Amino acid sequence: MRVQLVKLANCVPTRGDWFWELKYDGYRMLIFADQGNVKLITRGGHNWTNRFPSVENSVKNWAGERKFILDGELVVVDENGRSDFNALQNFSQNLQNDKLIFVAFDLLLLDNKDLRKYPLKERKEILQNLMRYTPKNLVLSEIISGNARELLNILCKGNYEGLIGKLAYSKYAGKRDGSWIKLKCENYTR
Repeated sequence: MRVQLVKLANCVPTRGDWFWELKYDGYRMLIFADQGNVKLITRGGHNWTNRFPSVENSVKNWAGERKFILDGELVVVDENGRSDFNALQNFSQNLQNDKLIFVAFDLLLLDNKDLRKYPLKERKEILQNLMRYTPKNLVLSEIISGNARELLNILCKGNYEGLIGKLAYSKYAGKRDGSWIKLKCENYTR
């Protein structure tokens, strides 16, 4: 299964109905849950389930007999909720790190129903309902309301990575089609 890829943008789009989320710096991951079996698969197709047993166990205990595919980012966060890629890379040296979380931002399949053709807005609503009662290391990527330029200015001043923009009515195409964009603080032109 191919992941939806993000296109780098240097400015906030002026057209379209966009959702905004925090940009995280971590490992892009698909989580497959199928009746008690869980796999963490990287964007490149590598099985990293054994590298992150705390996330695997949390998904297994929470998912039960359900079947779903989550798209998200595996990150280590600091005390301010910012992702810390260096800490993630060093995670194997400290497997007890309680700051490792999986941030889910999309739902591709639920109980044998393929959701990729649904508009993002609907997928987000279904995902929000699914993740209502998750363990603390499985979190939902929240939609941030407000003017994207103002949000980006605030985030950049706070040393966050930036923003991810997603067209509200886009399908999950599994390619870089411009319906998902990233505005990185280091590239942002105000």
